Amino acid sequence: MREKINGGYAYKSGPVDEPFYKDAHYELTQDIDLTGENWISIGRSPQGISDMNAFNGTFDGKGHKIINLSANHLNDNKYYTTGLFGVNLGTIKNLFVENADVVGDFFAAILCVRNRGTIENCGVTGQLKATYSAGTFVGANSGGTIKNCYTSAKLNAPNSACGIFYG
Repeated sequence: MREKINGGYAYKSGPVDEPFYKDAHYELTQDIDLTGENWISIGRSPQGISDMNAFNGTFDGKGHKIINLSANHLNDNKYYTTGLFGVNLGTIKNLFVENADVVGDFFAAILCVRNRGTIENCGVTGQLKATYSAGTFVGANSGGTIKNCYTSAKLNAPNSACGIFYG
């Protein structure tokens, strides 16, 4: 899913029966342990913080957890968004990220870097280290909706454009 959305398959340009990944509905059926993977965001922004490969579907965690999310893209100009999701225009719900360790320069968060959609019934724990425009839950909430969510993650960010819940 992540590779299809981030790889330019987010926009339908082929045959009528070609999958439209960014608008699809995804559900977790079990917890996922990401130990040992340097995660690249779902719906990552290839340049700056744009909607270009934004996630626009529904991701329902069904109450499951993503455990040991690790993303370290400090000083890495290929990844402008560092977190589980990069840019969200859709719905992320019923998902818990536990024991995350996220490190990034600009535009970083544990759950979603930029939210312009809906996030509900989600939570995060762990730590985030970032330079600018960061929040332990959401990096920037740009007209989106966040309902019934929590964070108990630690934030290490030297700039004022950072916040515990969102930047």
